[in-house]
Amino acid sequence: MDALFVQILVGVSLHQLMRLLYISFWSIDNGLTHATIFPVLRYLIKEKLVLSITLTTPESKHNDVSFHGIEGVTWLPIYTAKKNVNESGFWQIITLLRGVGKHLRNHKLKYDMLWARGAVAGGVASLLSKVFSLPFGVESFEPHSDYMLESGAWKDGQKYRIQKKQEARAMKNASILITVSSQYTEYLKSNGLTNVHTIPCSLDFDEMPFDSSIREEIRSSLPQVDNQWIVGIYVGKFGDIYYDDEFFDYIGRLLHSDENYFQIILTPMLDHAKRAFEKRGISAERFLIKKVPHSEIGAYLSAADIGFCPVRQTKSKKYMSPVKTGEYLAVGLPIIVTKDISDDSQLIEENEIGLVVDFEDENARTAIPDLRKLSSISERTQIQELGALYRDSKHNFKVYNQVFKALT
Repeated sequence: MDALFVQILVGVSLHQLMRLLYISFWSIDNGLTHATIFPVLRYLIKEKLVLSITLTTPESKHNDVSFHGIEGVTWLPIYTAKKNVNESGFWQIITLLRGVGKHLRNHKLKYDMLWARGAVAGGVASLLSKVFSLPFGVESFEPHSDYMLESGAWKDGQKYRIQKKQEARAMKNASILITVSSQYTEYLKSNGLTNVHTIPCSLDFDEMPFDSSIREEIRSSLPQVDNQWIVGIYVGKFGDIYYDDEFFDYIGRLLHSDENYFQIILTPMLDHAKRAFEKRGISAERFLIKKVPHSEIGAYLSAADIGFCPVRQTKSKKYMSPVKTGEYLAVGLPIIVTKDISDDSQLIEENEIGLVVDFEDENARTAIPDLRKLSSISERTQIQELGALYRDSKHNFKVYNQVFKALT
């Protein structure tokens, strides 16, 4: 009888842990999946906050990709005939709705809750929640529709209105919303929401440390660069929510004004970046443009002296949390960031760990900063320590403990 009683207690305890169906808007090999989703999955399993996770991602039938595995996580690819699954569009929403919906029709009883990363995937979770009567939560919840409208990527048309409606539905019906900015959390709470928490886009700082030997190795492979040179780095895309011509104009002025300055660009938009430098008369010996897997980004950050975060300045951008900012902080890079971005701009300005530039002000945008003062290598440890309080997952992910214990 005692053994049976113990088995019953264990069964009850296990049943209380959530079985999540996690919906991603990005493919399994997307850098954002590796940078933002995998760390969360590992943490939830490691801390025993959930019993199991099924991760679903949109995938192309034409691409040979695989999931190398996280204990306790099952991968459910949703296939589409589209070749470029990382090209955003409503096809992703339709693909996920159809694929995940089909899966839930046969396997609904395997799950206790739907969980989504980002407001667009959150819209998918919201619709599926209504159809299948499953609760849902959304992390990295942001006003995506406003980002796209204000940046000029979308017009005030059907696409904007549909996404805006989906965000409103999530605000109304989600069991939990986790934003990436304290300012957005406060805004939502001021509008009557109580089920809101904040986790900025975070990473384990121990997994992306500054490495002096790799720094020397990479810098020695760059043309002309020695210890007297300043190396800047940008990781990401151009256009939409990021500045494009304005950013390349800014970098062009830095390169023309300092003959010992070198620029690294890590981006999938290789041809676009190359043409931008050529248009501004920049010699190929003054820059490196590469597309690298997420696992190699830290090495190039170690080789750099300054990181750039050129988010397009609009009203809603104070509610976002660029992944790249956390990665720059992890290796101790001073950051040049645009004005009023997330909580980042204020952190950088108040703690003097970089420079905030108003890209909407022509005088500020065309001013040449003192790169050697900004890039002082002796400040790396200070920046890392400060950044850890703000963007290290070991600090921020504790919010998940609070969230999931409340849910169960």
